[in-house]
Amino acid sequence: MRLGIKNAEAASRLVAYLRQHGIEPELLERGGDRLVRDGRYDTVIIIPTDSADRLASESSISLPILIHPARLGSMVAANRVFALLDTYGRQLAQERLVRRGIDPASATPIILESVNVARDATIVDVFMFMVPSFFIFTIFMGGVYLVLDTTSGERERGYLEPLLVNPVPRWGLMGGKFLSGVLFTTIGLIVQLIAFKVAFLLSGDAGVGLARNLDIATMLMIVTGALPLMTLAVAIQIIVAVGTKSFKEAQTYLGLLPLVPAIPGMVLVFSTVQAQNWMMALPTFGQTLIFGRVVQGEGMALSDLLISASVTLVATACLLVIAARHCENESLIFAK
Repeated sequence: MRLGIKNAEAASRLVAYLRQHGIEPELLERGGDRLVRDGRYDTVIIIPTDSADRLASESSISLPILIHPARLGSMVAANRVFALLDTYGRQLAQERLVRRGIDPASATPIILESVNVARDATIVDVFMFMVPSFFIFTIFMGGVYLVLDTTSGERERGYLEPLLVNPVPRWGLMGGKFLSGVLFTTIGLIVQLIAFKVAFLLSGDAGVGLARNLDIATMLMIVTGALPLMTLAVAIQIIVAVGTKSFKEAQTYLGLLPLVPAIPGMVLVFSTVQAQNWMMALPTFGQTLIFGRVVQGEGMALSDLLISASVTLVATACLLVIAARHCENESLIFAK
């Protein structure tokens, strides 16, 4: 965390208090607003020049703390600074009461205690609730253009008809396109996971908790849990691609496709759902719940994986049968 302090000499004890708690502030002579806007500092404290005199006379001071609401790092840093300054302020108040011979406890009749029931989770871990939606979106987008190019694209370029002349069953050709789509989707998800990991590591203090949760074991569990859903996504893409009349039409429908399965993940960001077995039987929704548990460090239940994978693979098989029958139809070539 990069914390800047302006007029630090007016409150040297406060600066020392921050250093005792692991924050090494940088002393600023000028600037403030622009430094936070440009991202050079996560937050900046501006200490009034008369702070030393006012504190000595047991008066109060106002400390402006500059933050950038659009930057996660700034909000995390500000939250930590606010907590430390609040504790420091209460410490000063207790010292003043003691000097007057008053028990500090009498000024605090109610003591609030916050108990973290999420192990060592921090505020930045809230971002993990949004991560499953990104995974779902990638799963339904990773192989789209490969499937489009090998179906509608080949048909429009005139490559599909001579391909079907070869002594290969049409379901075999479709199976090859299906497997290549699943492969590209898997690669897309792996690239996304690596990108998330690198981004979290490079984001400094704000991403430590996120990078910690997204370790190699977690990535492997996510890919494993996503494989059945990848097959379903590619099967849907093939049916849309072979069932439409043109590349443009298929592209339009498949461009909207990822928005639908991503909706459950966005809902879960704002509402708490108690996962049940029947929910795992809902394709995309069950996987969203599984991904959410995994990235939050709760692991993956084998029963949940078996239920979601079984139902999803059955749905995939049904869609592939429909696609295979469509491939036997001459409309696949002439798009009528």
